[in-house]
Amino acid sequence: SIRRGQLSQKQQQSVKKRYYQLLRSFADKVQHSWIDIDDQLLSVVQNIVSIRSRLRQEWSLLNSPMIRKKAEWEATTEERNRSKPLSLDAQDGGDPSSWKYFGFQGKPREDTCSFHLLSSDVRLALLHDLDQHEKMIAGLRTLMSNLVECHDSLGRLVGNVWQYHLESGALFQRDKEGQECFEDDDKDYRTYESIVRGINEVFEMLSMELYRKQCLAPAVIDSTDDELLDSKDGYYDDNGFGDDRDSLQIALECCKSWPRKSGCSLVNEQRMFAVLNMGNQ
Repeated sequence: SIRRGQLSQKQQQSVKKRYYQLLRSFADKVQHSWIDIDDQLLSVVQNIVSIRSRLRQEWSLLNSPMIRKKAEWEATTEERNRSKPLSLDAQDGGDPSSWKYFGFQGKPREDTCSFHLLSSDVRLALLHDLDQHEKMIAGLRTLMSNLVECHDSLGRLVGNVWQYHLESGALFQRDKEGQECFEDDDKDYRTYESIVRGINEVFEMLSMELYRKQCLAPAVIDSTDDELLDSKDGYYDDNGFGDDRDSLQIALECCKSWPRKSGCSLVNEQRMFAVLNMGNQ
């Protein structure tokens, strides 16, 4: 091997350039791929919580006695409208006074509930939210797959960092009984060593965080059962295994623990960004 002191200035610059190039590549992938995907996942889980809370309200409203009675009245009115033509004054359920709600006068003062949603409107909102919920679940699966692929790519990059570090390490060794002994100007090598160890530390944190979220995502997906709309006693499969929490509670708890700044997170963001910003020095 070649002694550190025997390295030319050009070799030293080449080694330094390569180390910082690898660091910046790693930082770019973490910040603009891994973290971006994780933030998108958090947004999806938040949307699932919001949709499930609305589904519960819409389903409860549709099954309330008042709405059922109104739905029956709407069906009867529609059937009556089909059977015989109505005059303009007798349209809208045969109530001529309903026309006073239109025009420039606006809402009449004597009626505080002049305008309201029909049961068909609530049913339409329910169907729309069910469709959006299905899309969010599909998006959750897709983004988790993207996060795994991104992490695999990070792992290959970390492997390249270690391979180069081992290869370049020979340039900083003395060829004396296999001992590593550095010259007085070994500051650069120690900086490179701290870069490699920092990259490895960040990758370990992200690996544990990925595993944690691989446990959270299936909990949200598996809680999507046939009782999604009005379940309050949890969900169970055919073998009796399940959870005492309902689908909304599970999604809400996963949403609270999902962020990297939550108490359940395994990522030390202060340490992580300190390592990633070493490439900007």
